Amino acid sequence: MRRRIMVGAPIGAALVAVAGTAAWWFWPPHVDHSLMAEASPIIDRHLENRSAGLPGEISPPAESSARWFCAERTIETHRRGTEMLVSLITDCREYALHGTELHYDSASQEPLLVTLDRASGRLVVRRVTAALEGAMFDPSLKRMFSRRAYRTYRLDDEPPSPDAEARRAFGLPSDAPVHSV
Repeated sequence: MRRRIMVGAPIGAALVAVAGTAAWWFWPPHVDHSLMAEASPIIDRHLENRSAGLPGEISPPAESSARWFCAERTIETHRRGTEMLVSLITDCREYALHGTELHYDSASQEPLLVTLDRASGRLVVRRVTAALEGAMFDPSLKRMFSRRAYRTYRLDDEPPSPDAEARRAFGLPSDAPVHSV
């Protein structure tokens, strides 16, 4: 009887250690939802203004103007001193209205690390770090993101689409066609 207990204890401890490690690895990264409720519109506006500086190839009709829209999916948030770091997957596109359809040409889909800070009591984007291209962003993502955020990014299907936001802004129905040109 005693021999079984002595053999079972190390095996049980090993199983607990393996289960704990697996739970830690598969546990999603932390997202501060109250921070993101405040930060999301600020980040979105910053990215849309930043994207507007990219060269666009859409030739909108005279009565219309092309606009940038971005969609972001938060992967992780964490604080570092007074700064708030937000790991994101983004998709920014320049849309133009052609009749009852939206067309987009210029687009940017990338993982980003956004650094926010409170200036005068309000959140301000201080820095946006984009992952460097090549090797599927791996070297820079491993520097930018935590291990959990990196794993979540790798498991994510694709970035969210700004199509719905663009349709609303242009006054189109939710099922209006969107085409890449």
